[in-house]
Amino acid sequence: MKNIALILPALLLSACSQPPAPAVRPDSAQPAKEKTVQVMLTLKVKVVYQPLEGGFYGLVDAQGRRWLPLALDQQYQRNGLQMTVTGQPAAGTMTAQQWGTPFRITAITAVDDSAVQDPGVKY
Repeated sequence: MKNIALILPALLLSACSQPPAPAVRPDSAQPAKEKTVQVMLTLKVKVVYQPLEGGFYGLVDAQGRRWLPLALDQQYQRNGLQMTVTGQPAAGTMTAQQWGTPFRITAITAVDDSAVQDPGVKY
């Protein structure tokens, strides 16, 4: 009976143990990380002033998608201005505005300023 009392806990403990994890060598094959493909887009957009978070200028394309330019030059900060912009979406970029997809502009052309209007009071 004493032998059973000693063997039973040993069996229970051995049943709960796990085999050690295999060591990973630095030169061993690791799954490749996904590469982010940088897509260049050319969009026809309208500049829109948003009075949120202290006020900022966003871009809205013909499909109604919202884009947040990360560095829109002051000469293009005109509510209602029609432009063509080329650049890359900057997904994963944190912004205070939380409006639209952040967008890094590489080229910009003003197309039509006939609908430009004062955005109202700026904060």
